[in-house]
Amino acid sequence: MIKVLFDTNIIVDILLARDEFAPHALAALKLAENKLIKGYVSAASLADIHYIVKRASKSEEIAMKGIDYILDILRVAKINKKIILSARKDNWNDFEDSIQYECAVKNHLHCILTRNEKDFAQSKIPVYAPQNFLSIFTK
Repeated sequence: MIKVLFDTNIIVDILLARDEFAPHALAALKLAENKLIKGYVSAASLADIHYIVKRASKSEEIAMKGIDYILDILRVAKINKKIILSARKDNWNDFEDSIQYECAVKNHLHCILTRNEKDFAQSKIPVYAPQNFLSIFTK
């Protein structure tokens, strides 16, 4: 079964119901919920997701409900010192994206799902936008 890392922006799009992005992101999340794929979120993403959702919604309760919802569906991919050090050596433009990438690689995940494919141009594993992922994996 394919193992997929859901990038921070995918989860935030779902939790904030961002009209232009949420439908495809939610459809991908449903694949994990229905156990058609193994979905993961990096441990590093959870704090960012909480912060962004709380700030946008102005509600701790909404932010925590969102975290609970995600944790009910996705597994948490570990982040450790080895991953952080590998991300530092990658020399990517965005350290956070490098951490996400190294998290996927070191946790033996098959691909990354993100709205910003170009941010992962250096990735050696496949990176998909939700609509592209769905077109490939729902055939």
